[in-house]
Amino acid sequence: MKKYFLKDIKEISLENYNRIFEINPDCKVIHHKYNTFEYWTIENFLLQPIAANEFILKNYVCIERDDKINPSYHPAKQMSFPQFTFYHIKEFLMETVIQQTILKKSYKDYIDKNLPDIEKKAMLDNTWDTYSNLACRNIKVYNRNNEPHTDPFILGCNLYLTDNAEGTALYKKKFKDVVVTSDIEGFALYGKEYINHMQRYFDERKNDTFVNDGWVNLTQNKDWEWYHTISGKFNSISMYRGSYYHAPVLSSKLEDDEIRHTLVFGYFASSPEEENFLYDIEVNKWKY
Repeated sequence: MKKYFLKDIKEISLENYNRIFEINPDCKVIHHKYNTFEYWTIENFLLQPIAANEFILKNYVCIERDDKINPSYHPAKQMSFPQFTFYHIKEFLMETVIQQTILKKSYKDYIDKNLPDIEKKAMLDNTWDTYSNLACRNIKVYNRNNEPHTDPFILGCNLYLTDNAEGTALYKKKFKDVVVTSDIEGFALYGKEYINHMQRYFDERKNDTFVNDGWVNLTQNKDWEWYHTISGKFNSISMYRGSYYHAPVLSSKLEDDEIRHTLVFGYFASSPEEENFLYDIEVNKWKY
């Protein structure tokens, strides 16, 4: 997807940028731990969330993706940002990942490298993808894209910039007589049999030509079972593993064209070695 901008980002001064997107020094990180899944939330994240939301919506063009759905099957319109945008937020998120030992990597692995500052910044920028999701209730549902998906990145972080979001629903995939929470769990337990099953499932979705004129929140059907919703509290961040099956939840109180805006930060492994390391940890969790 191409990046289109209403005006050059350089037109905003660094002083104004830092003021609009200033992080609240008193924001609070909370670890939500359950038997089979976990996630993190950061509450009261920005000092001026309303101004941040207005800045993004006024200064960037909202465009449709080239295809009806994007690779992750998310139904929303999207705005993609330059790689260097929101650097200080990426830095804060990375520090949170380290301090909370979310990815089982040490502070030294990420920060204490003998690199010039500009190279450290480039490395951090390259591991976080940033874009906005703009969803509304009357958005069309193609190819059953209201059903759960996984993300291509290791961690997904949603910053809720409107107060009308319910959050992100987590699902278990029904397979044989069991349910699984992620592709990794399915593969760890059943190997290629599960991967083939999911390929058939996504082919079935892709070939389903029915179009629904409005969003439908899924709770349960023959393939999926809802088990938890991560809150979409205004001015909070939710951080969860991209391998979890999930889907956005839109409030029934939304007007048809009312926007639910989340600023998304997705963390990718900085190297193939890190990706393999994290994947092995996840697989070993299921004692494959």
